[in-house]
Amino acid sequence: MSELSVGVLLDVVVKRIEKYGAWVDWNGRKGLVRIPDISWFPFREISEVVSVGQTIRVKILGFTPAEFADSPKGREEFVASLKGVQPDQHPWLRLDEFRPDTVVTGKVFRVTSYGAFVVFAPGVLGLVERSECPTEWKAGDEVRVQIRDINEEKREVRLTLAPGSPFWEDRSL
Repeated sequence: MSELSVGVLLDVVVKRIEKYGAWVDWNGRKGLVRIPDISWFPFREISEVVSVGQTIRVKILGFTPAEFADSPKGREEFVASLKGVQPDQHPWLRLDEFRPDTVVTGKVFRVTSYGAFVVFAPGVLGLVERSECPTEWKAGDEVRVQIRDINEEKREVRLTLAPGSPFWEDRSL
């Protein structure tokens, strides 16, 4: 295959990892897999998902015009998706088993100024808002939370502390 087009699947080699994505190579053509297109599942570092020298299968999403390309001779680069070849792994396809008021156990993925993101199902993050989030929580902590609301359109899950879990009594402070 000498021509690339949107939607084509390619086996590419990861050449370099940057903060914004992974640079890949296919037969001397440069491509970029941006962070949002790397995995359906949360990760902190791209190197948790792919490594330099690894061969991965990607789907072509589009192209960078030659005048903006970082390639030699201004050659157009492709933009690709690793998660685009795994559509059946989209975490929202598995949310049918969860409803508001369901109590789940999860792990704190990240604590931010507006709350804590908790992974409670493979690839699914929910947010415990700062006003309900114990200050003691840190990334990696196992916590019991209750699903407050699932907004499928926005793909957002709001969580709250589960009744009876540690810090439950202190949540009004």
